[in-house]
Amino acid sequence: LARGRGLPLVAVMSPKAALTLGPVAAHLGLTLAGSSPLMVLRPTTPVTPSRPVKVTRALGPELVAIAGDLAAAAFDEPRDVLARCIDVMVSETAGVETWIAWDGEAPRSAVTVTPTGSTAGISLMATPPEHQRQGMGRALLTQVMADYRRRGVTRFHLGATPAGRPLYDSLGFEPSAALSAWMLSADGALAGRPRGELS
Repeated sequence: LARGRGLPLVAVMSPKAALTLGPVAAHLGLTLAGSSPLMVLRPTTPVTPSRPVKVTRALGPELVAIAGDLAAAAFDEPRDVLARCIDVMVSETAGVETWIAWDGEAPRSAVTVTPTGSTAGISLMATPPEHQRQGMGRALLTQVMADYRRRGVTRFHLGATPAGRPLYDSLGFEPSAALSAWMLSADGALAGRPRGELS
């Protein structure tokens, strides 16, 4: 589907899955882009909000667009690329919840949480460079995690980037495994292969 639409694709694999699926990904034209640590915050690790901050859930086109803008600026990605993974997936019934931290009336940071029972995945922790190192990301993340703890979530996990790793280490997240990331470029490494053919 990604090739047919001329879209890039990223597949993230656990070490065990990569043993079997890595060669399949390579055969399909994906290239190994690197790895990042899967980090886990265990149920016994306390979550203490660092400071109060205004936090709202990104619901509705205006707030979803703000969250997408923050992520595009934070990750230095074209806004339309981020739109594919934020604008289309954030809704009241999607099971994915995105939160925005505000400094007065100005949005400063966003984070996405996918709760599943007593576990929640954290992704797209996004603070634009000009607002980093001011404690807003920490304030947002700790406040949101504390709220999920009150709602019964005991364990959190995330894939850490080098930029985010110091924050996650300081909050008590522990590395659990090395996730490998495989990429298919937008032009499609298998453009010459007929659509739908996998082998």
